[in-house]
Amino acid sequence: MTGTNVKSACTATGMDYPCYWSGPVGTDGCFNGWTSFTGTHWTSDCITYDHSPGIYCEAHRVLASKLCGIWDPQYCQPLDDIFVNYPGWQSDDSAWGVDYDNHTIALRGADYYNMYALCAGEAAVYLATHDNWAFYKVLSTGSMTNQNVHATCHGAGMDYPCYESGAAGCTGNWTSDCITYVGTGLVDCKTHWVLASKVCGNIEPGFCQPLDDTFVYIPGWRSNYHLYYYDDAWGVNFDTHTHNLQGSLYDNMYSLCAVSTTCAASPCGAHGTCTGGDEGYTCTCEIGWSGRNCAA
Repeated sequence: MTGTNVKSACTATGMDYPCYWSGPVGTDGCFNGWTSFTGTHWTSDCITYDHSPGIYCEAHRVLASKLCGIWDPQYCQPLDDIFVNYPGWQSDDSAWGVDYDNHTIALRGADYYNMYALCAGEAAVYLATHDNWAFYKVLSTGSMTNQNVHATCHGAGMDYPCYESGAAGCTGNWTSDCITYVGTGLVDCKTHWVLASKVCGNIEPGFCQPLDDTFVYIPGWRSNYHLYYYDDAWGVNFDTHTHNLQGSLYDNMYSLCAVSTTCAASPCGAHGTCTGGDEGYTCTCEIGWSGRNCAA
């Protein structure tokens, strides 16, 4: 479990990776103002995130606080056998690891094999697979407009559905930028209704909890709030069992995105090997290339 191996494991699955520390972000300079250490434990190829004031800079401690409500990763079972890239820590390129069973930390990765690499990706949640498309909800930042849904999905290396499926008879709120799929038979046209039938076994998206706060791209929608065509995405709220939410009135919700389950379109390009799967294709990238589609 070297740093090189951790990085390779993450990039092979289309993900990024953290370093041992969070990077130069935050209002308190990591912990107790130890900003001078940031460059030692973090490099620019790692992700940067705000560890939040009062929490140690170390990735494992941040995760322990989130997962287990404590700061000691060796007492947080979900972090057992997980190693993080730690640039410059050891001359043998060891990643830094945790053993929950023995309640120990600072495991030298070069002495361990076949453990877990700590990786990071977009805040995406798998919903369902239908007609060769795996549907996800991906957390967006900002107002839930069509433009933001488009940017969120593309930023995650995904495509996106429209409000309607794009199949014959279902193109009223659809454009060619969106994916095309065939409905379930029970529900033919509308994406949220199709997903409700797949995820919850009903055809009422407002009563399907996994679809809560999800918004879909809907071209040409004239909502009740805007009496002219606007850029609102279309959303659902499970708590109030309502739909037709006008996206520009909501911030930081989920965008509906989609990933092909096949490799027919050669999504990994010239620098990756594609493998199809029920939850979407994956790319195994050549050395020096990374990202979901091996394009970076």
